[in-house]
Amino acid sequence: MTRVLQMAMLSCLSILCACTDPPQPPQGRWEATGPVNVYAESDDRFTVKFHLAKGDVCAISPDVKVTKSLGYQKVVCPQGDGWIINDYPFRKLD
Repeated sequence: MTRVLQMAMLSCLSILCACTDPPQPPQGRWEATGPVNVYAESDDRFTVKFHLAKGDVCAISPDVKVTKSLGYQKVVCPQGDGWIINDYPFRKLD
């Protein structure tokens, strides 16, 4: 019984640690391969902050923030920072 309790506690601790990892900042150089909307907030896909054109380069966070039914990633671009829907077309440059 003690072994089962130890394993359960270890599982709970692993889940807790996974949930408390700090978000990673945007990194790398990613080129938009098509037009991309950048949103002001990660839970509002109706408020576009700015647009990226094909060829624009940004840094993108590897973390995906899931809200409602969509996943968003934080971006930092020369035009500013914001959030993109995580399935937008980008190509890694480095």
